[in-house]
Amino acid sequence: TTNFTYAGTGTLALSATGGIGTSDALESTATTLTLNAVTNATSGNIQIDNTGAVTATSVTQTGGSTGNITLTATGSITVATITGADGTVTLTSSGGSILDDSVDTTYINGKAITLTASGRIGGDGTNDVGFAAGALTNILPAIDIDLGTGNLNLSQTGAGGDVHIREVNGTFTTS
Repeated sequence: TTNFTYAGTGTLALSATGGIGTSDALESTATTLTLNAVTNATSGNIQIDNTGAVTATSVTQTGGSTGNITLTATGSITVATITGADGTVTLTSSGGSILDDSVDTTYINGKAITLTASGRIGGDGTNDVGFAAGALTNILPAIDIDLGTGNLNLSQTGAGGDVHIREVNGTFTTS
């Protein structure tokens, strides 16, 4: 097990060719952990657990890796860019929500995507996605996804809240 501790917030940048936390998740106790330029190529999974919040600025499986990406946090997870292309992307927030960074051009990409939170999944907690003059409004807080050939699995384990998902490249199957 590889563990690290931060007193407050921290930024993690890692690059590997055989996985990051493949056999045992990389564990952190940061209040807020920002994953910036976390990249794995060739083989293996990316698995990171944090006992606080996580901001996934850039987490990527490259080079044709079919490895999975698993991010777990006790706080909220804010999503910018997560690219799992041929693998499954799994995000779990046991004590918070899964939130979007409110940027249209960033999204989760994976063959299959699983999102589990005790709070809301996407949305801003104040209102629902609406329609105005034939166009969607307030879509920025939706979790943006580019789903491959697998399923999109959504689960709320606590009080829950809104679920806002936006497919950026076609249609998707849910379960």
